[in-house]
Amino acid sequence: MARRNVLSSMAQRHGISKPTLNTLDATILKKNNVANLILDDEEDEDN
Repeated sequence: MARRNVLSSMAQRHGISKPTLNTLDATILKKNNVANLILDDEEDEDN
């Protein structure tokens, strides 16, 4: 929720529209999920 509020206030400050903000948010979440999957996979290999 905090991430979303930060993104929202940044978007308002820079005049970014809501649909663009939603796309950015989804992209950030997707990249975080992929990064977490990669990290989890690397941890599994270490064990």
